Amino acid sequence: MSSEQGFIISFCTILLVGIASPGPGFLVTMKNAVTYSRSVAMMSVVGIAAANSLFTTLALGGLTFVLKEPAILFTLYILGGTYLLYLAYRLFRIKPMNDIELNTLSDKRDCTFKSGFILQLYNPKAILLISSAVSVSISQDINISISVIMISMAFIISFLWYGGIVMIINYQKIRDYLLIRIHLVNKLSSLIIFFMAMKIYYSAVYLI
Repeated sequence: MSSEQGFIISFCTILLVGIASPGPGFLVTMKNAVTYSRSVAMMSVVGIAAANSLFTTLALGGLTFVLKEPAILFTLYILGGTYLLYLAYRLFRIKPMNDIELNTLSDKRDCTFKSGFILQLYNPKAILLISSAVSVSISQDINISISVIMISMAFIISFLWYGGIVMIINYQKIRDYLLIRIHLVNKLSSLIIFFMAMKIYYSAVYLI
């Protein structure tokens, strides 16, 4: 095995393990898969995957070194935690299913490429995960072709993982089971994301 192949395998392994850990992306993707059709839910998946590709590009360009600055990391944590609080509030405020018409055009504004991209963009854990995966995997003399492969793999792995969640949750029997409980799913997701935000704020305090 060449060193270049080792870089790619190491990066993909760390990325896959990190992405597989439940987080805001998982919870929102699950909610979208229950609430919307498969094709609509996949749009936010593409947004999440694109954001992870962007993080990989930035990490390869030196973001890893920038994140070692406590002030920048603190700002990232505060912004990320604040966005998660906003997301938790939005989920908590969603009306019960009998009060809304699912899959209407107005509802789909929360399940777009943009919403998925922004969700991941404000996820500090995702930024740190990918930066760490890049810093552990690459050497100083990495060439452009390996960089392109790593950026592409970040998109592919993210798309396959979150897309797989959509495919499973959107399976008719599973979707029907969760659909009548979607209000409970939203409330529970809101609570979990709220505690994630508190954990991020707690981490930020130790950077001061």
